[in-house]
Amino acid sequence: MLVLGSGQTAMINALVRGRAGIAGRIEVRVNVGRLTRIRRSARGDYSAVYVPPKLQYPQVALFSAVATRSGRSVFARASLPLWGRAKVLIRSHRGATIYVHVGQTRFGPVTADQKGRARVAVVIPPGVHTVKAGKRRVRVPYPRPNRLGAVADRQTLVVHPAESATLFIYAVDAAGRPDRLARMQLTADRGVVTKATRVLPGLFRAHYHTPTAVGNGRATVIVRLAGDKVSRAALTFTLLGGAARRLALRTSRNTAVAGDRTPLRLTIEAADASGNPASSAIRCRSDLARVGPVRSTLPGQYTASVEIPSFFAGKRQTLIRCVAGKGNEAVAAETTISLSPGKPVRIRLIRPKRRPTAHGRSPITMRAQILDAHRNVIPGGRLHVSATTGETRTNRRSDGGFDIVYAPPMSRLDGQTQLDVSTGANLHARTTVRLRRHPYWLSLAPQVGLISNLGNVNSPIFGAELSLGLDRLLPGLWASAEAGYYFLRASLKTPDTTALLHAAPLLLSVGYRYWVHRRVYLFAAFGAGVALTQLRTQVAAQPEDIQSAAQLALQGTLGAAYRLGPGDIVASVRYLHLSNRGLDMLHGRPGGLAAMVGYRFGIH
Repeated sequence: MLVLGSGQTAMINALVRGRAGIAGRIEVRVNVGRLTRIRRSARGDYSAVYVPPKLQYPQVALFSAVATRSGRSVFARASLPLWGRAKVLIRSHRGATIYVHVGQTRFGPVTADQKGRARVAVVIPPGVHTVKAGKRRVRVPYPRPNRLGAVADRQTLVVHPAESATLFIYAVDAAGRPDRLARMQLTADRGVVTKATRVLPGLFRAHYHTPTAVGNGRATVIVRLAGDKVSRAALTFTLLGGAARRLALRTSRNTAVAGDRTPLRLTIEAADASGNPASSAIRCRSDLARVGPVRSTLPGQYTASVEIPSFFAGKRQTLIRCVAGKGNEAVAAETTISLSPGKPVRIRLIRPKRRPTAHGRSPITMRAQILDAHRNVIPGGRLHVSATTGETRTNRRSDGGFDIVYAPPMSRLDGQTQLDVSTGANLHARTTVRLRRHPYWLSLAPQVGLISNLGNVNSPIFGAELSLGLDRLLPGLWASAEAGYYFLRASLKTPDTTALLHAAPLLLSVGYRYWVHRRVYLFAAFGAGVALTQLRTQVAAQPEDIQSAAQLALQGTLGAAYRLGPGDIVASVRYLHLSNRGLDMLHGRPGGLAAMVGYRFGIH
């Protein structure tokens, strides 16, 4: 037994047999008092400390335990009598010695006062309402105890699809023995509870079925003992929705401003197919923001923190996507948060990667962006652009920036222009654009010089070169067609013979020019072709003999040029090699080293 008010506690053990078949936690309840320090041992048994109630009238503690084994609910019960304390008033004569007997236990003695009254402290077991004082029986009044205990095999139920719980109800009489005559009355504030069925004397079983809607997420079943207003038990169930079939997202703010550190919260509402709050594992991701862990706040409602970086990476909005469930059962929802940059602080200019050419026809395009302190592009606004030379205009871009279209004037020389960009917010930016000269794609260069083989060939040479610029293939590359003419009086191998040699080389060349100054460039070229030669010979008074031949000609050229006016002053040194075929009587080769000067006129 356990005497109330003595500070005593009791150790309660739930011994599990066939532990391999037990699934989940064992549910243990008591009708009066409370259980603390519930622990599971290494063997799988459970233990708890029972703390009795503070009220000290006689009661019975009813312990109920239920677990699931092999898909079936297993129930166990136990009772513990709680002896109560009372003071019994005994009336007798003055000075009388009073004893009180409770069963075989005697309490006293207590001496009666002058009025013959004595109060004797006794300890009474449950079910005992009278005590014996001498030959008299004295009634001891105390409240009726709660003689009902109940437990359910499940505390959490899903409403869609509907689930049910098994209720085990245990009733005893005033002394703690099973009440064979007990009748149960069951009511539920939500859902349906079946009629209690007697399983054993004092033991009943019933079933609770969930409602179709979660509502506030709770349902309570009240069990009463018929004819007893005190004996009752209340079982509370947590109601959950089924698997999530719909998700709804909302954020505490629809717009995020760059640099704003105010917390932003994401709320997720999950519902099953019937619209009930659903309990599910939810995962959220974003293309820009960092979404914190998702936590449940209410049935079917979850929250997560959203952290948006100050740099938006060119995005106007960020997408948040949440998914509940897995595989074919997964459902998703999306929401967007508009991204707003901060105040403008500077202008960024992005110049073209290649150096533009000042050909006066096609404009060049460079980008401009108005940025905040976090490098975000600020859309809208107006730009004012001016250039030291040429014309400018601005076009808006879809990414919020601007295209500055600059049309430089045509120039045959390298140059530069300065662009000034400003906004109405007193922001300024300045950049220098270096311009590449517009090359001639077709030019004509008459030239004159002297050719010599450093022997017996020394003659003036005249030439003309028609060049075609190939800068589109490679800046500085050009090709040319060249014609030349020179004549000389040559000595022959035959004595007393004079000769006059005429030579006209025709060459195709490829060259490359390299600018060392905005007006000066060096060039090199190599060409091949034919040389048409004519040798007029005369021996003494004999008639003149004419001999013609076409010879293979190769030429290498090195030179420099200075741009002046509409063209270039050109000076070059070249080596002309002729095969000398068909001119066997000529002493020495007719080619040689030539130094020439000329002026290259730009045609277009």
